[in-house]
Amino acid sequence: MKLIIHVGLHKTGSTFLQNTMRVNYDKLINVKLLFPKTGFVDLEQRFGEPGTSAGHDLFVKAALTHDNAFKKNLLSSLSMEIEKSNPDVVFMSAENFTNHMVGDISRNTYELIKNIAPAKILISLRNPYEWIESYYKDRVVSGWGFERLALSDFIRKNEFVLNYCQIIKNWEKTFGKDN
Repeated sequence: MKLIIHVGLHKTGSTFLQNTMRVNYDKLINVKLLFPKTGFVDLEQRFGEPGTSAGHDLFVKAALTHDNAFKKNLLSSLSMEIEKSNPDVVFMSAENFTNHMVGDISRNTYELIKNIAPAKILISLRNPYEWIESYYKDRVVSGWGFERLALSDFIRKNEFVLNYCQIIKNWEKTFGKDN
């Protein structure tokens, strides 16, 4: 079995990918691909817009927490889902694997999932100029009051998330260059 972790930068089509895979869960199981229900967050359940998602955000939360019971329960649920579906590939996706509030979480993610299966990392990218503008507009429109800065100030304040070359290097360092 292979594990693929989609580290989808915000505003790169991750939500579309996640929702498409989620609504095709049974079809994907039939071709031995598991897009786990475990750890998936539908933002409509959190009073977000219909059809929006944070992907497998509970795995991001688990990578960042010191709550071992939470981690154990999440991994146990995933194990049961894997055992039940017997997939060749498990595909997980979350934008917040690149969350600029916490910096590099690649190592924590590795420690969390290292006993599931060897992992490959997939990172979605976009033209950086279009991406910065789209990300900025999304933050402002979404009501992130603390993000209501001039674009130049936003870029300075969010240097980590905007430097996706460094994000890639962090994941490469943790999971290997062949990834």
